[in-house]
Amino acid sequence: WGWFDGYYEIEKSLLASVAILAYWVIFLVAEPLAIGRQQTRERVANHALAAGQAGIWLLALYVALGENYRYWAAGVVAGMAAIYVAIGYLWGKRSKCDRTLVEQYFIQAIAFLVAATAIALSEYQQVMALAGEAALLAWVAQRRQVAAFRYAVFALLALTFFRLLLIPDMIVFQPIGSFQLLVNDRGLAILSLIAAMVLGSRWLRGGGDRYGQGVEMALGAGWCFSLFLLITVETLDYFRFLAFTKGSLPLATSHGLTANLTLALAWTVLAGLLVTLGSRARSKLMSIAGFLVLELGFVWALLIGWSYSPET
Repeated sequence: WGWFDGYYEIEKSLLASVAILAYWVIFLVAEPLAIGRQQTRERVANHALAAGQAGIWLLALYVALGENYRYWAAGVVAGMAAIYVAIGYLWGKRSKCDRTLVEQYFIQAIAFLVAATAIALSEYQQVMALAGEAALLAWVAQRRQVAAFRYAVFALLALTFFRLLLIPDMIVFQPIGSFQLLVNDRGLAILSLIAAMVLGSRWLRGGGDRYGQGVEMALGAGWCFSLFLLITVETLDYFRFLAFTKGSLPLATSHGLTANLTLALAWTVLAGLLVTLGSRARSKLMSIAGFLVLELGFVWALLIGWSYSPET
């Protein structure tokens, strides 16, 4: 960890990059040898060790290159992901291959691809890219029928969802003067996440493992809540946009009667959609979510109507 030393200069990063690459090659060669000599297949331990060495490699690369070579570092990490995919594919073609090692290569490839996305992109672009990667991984999981891939899809979508919530202007769009209903970075990012969750819950259905049903239900709940969140923030910000462009009108602000009753109406429409889809798909989860949103819209409208005073 001499790269933390004050004498290290970013201009000398080539030597550091070569050292990091040598570190990666050593582990790449040692992994199949170590796993092949095991008497028992400890999948969790193997995956944990692989994730640990990949994490150290990424940290070292970030420290050595810094922000000045951000896109170059992202390209290198994406290249490592492609190498792991190729090795896993070729290893899986062998007649007597270790399936644990094949899964491990693909899991590492997924981790490197996610890391490359996190390095190269930011905020809503990052969310859209991660959602696309999750959808692609869900398609692969459906075709390969590997439980580890199913859990990786769930973990990636959960990570994407929490990343979305951490964006500073997620709740209140900024700058409000450039707001366009749904056709904005936030709206497109949420729609991308919803699409990935819908496709994931559909493609991962009936996987056969003991946690498959729980993953499907979690993804279903996730896209229902994400759709509710999208309608809520877009409706409120639309009235904030009207207030900004047309002046401070009492009924055009996000706290006014028009905005809140419109929000209650939008929730009611969403509830009807969820209940209809739930009845057709025989999904109790969607039906319950629809009824909850309907009750929320009804209570919200009552509270707004009860507290409204024309003098305020």
